[in-house]
Amino acid sequence: MRPHFKLTRYFLYRFIAVWGFMALAANAQSLDSLRHEFPNPPKAMRPIVRWWWPGGDVTSDELRREVRVLDEAGFGGAEIQAFRIGLKAGMPTDVMARVNEYATPSFYRKLREAAEEARDRGLFLDLTLGSGWPFLPCSVGMTR
Repeated sequence: MRPHFKLTRYFLYRFIAVWGFMALAANAQSLDSLRHEFPNPPKAMRPIVRWWWPGGDVTSDELRREVRVLDEAGFGGAEIQAFRIGLKAGMPTDVMARVNEYATPSFYRKLREAAEEARDRGLFLDLTLGSGWPFLPCSVGMTR
């Protein structure tokens, strides 16, 4: 074997050993960080729930209470799904009128109140406009 190949191999092995040691040290730091943060992760990393609203038949006080409950339970936010299909037929006229307030100014006022409460608590809130997935990517949140 030629001498310069031996020297090159020697330096290559040393280089790999040094980088390997540095990678192990960095991994140990990230594992320690993971062990420390896992029991109480940042809110942006916590799971979210699908929050079913019976159309517009929701009250501001109850919405704020439920956002608080989500926060205290350790969730990072919610995806709101307003629905009407599946509710009992023959409900009182006043209840049906509130359910049918979906996508009206009254509904959006309640949505804003829930969003403000979520924002004040550092929670993520999303709205799906149908029975499927949200129409916006996760990187686009609700803004004022």
